[in-house]
Amino acid sequence: GIAGNKARKLWSLSQVPAERFPPCIVSHGGPQSNSMLSLAAVVHAKRQQQQQQQQQQQQTRELDEEESNNGNGNNKNHNNNSSVFVYYTKMVPRWLRSNPSGNYARALALGMEVRQLPHATYDRIFASCEGVGDRPAELYESDSGNGDNRECASSSSSSSSSRSSRSSSRNDDT
Repeated sequence: GIAGNKARKLWSLSQVPAERFPPCIVSHGGPQSNSMLSLAAVVHAKRQQQQQQQQQQQQTRELDEEESNNGNGNNKNHNNNSSVFVYYTKMVPRWLRSNPSGNYARALALGMEVRQLPHATYDRIFASCEGVGDRPAELYESDSGNGDNRECASSSSSSSSSRSSRSSSRNDDT
């Protein structure tokens, strides 16, 4: 389970009713992050609640259809609208990809979807503007290398130079 600091930080997210839980939670950090595992656990629990609710609703619909059609109704499969957890990280070492272990293995088992980014792309997106990258389109495009270095928005007034010197697993300390 989740305990200590992580439990306090994720408490409000865990209190959101399953039917109002976001369809997608996105985070980033190191491949053995405690925060990654904690988020994966919360999303997994909510996904199970959502699936139980969907099964109950489907059973209710089937009973209603059976009553209204005297059993001649056709079963319609409804889309599974369960939440997902997408996690961006630098390239995962080959040994860890081939033999997942630790927090990485546990988060994968809980349904986490990993998106690996080249180190330079990851740093450019997530190590700027206190964790809010200035070019999120790069998450979906290849590294263009066009040298576009836009300034951070003024609302992110803290120093980003101290941010970039931190390790990529900074989420472990939060």
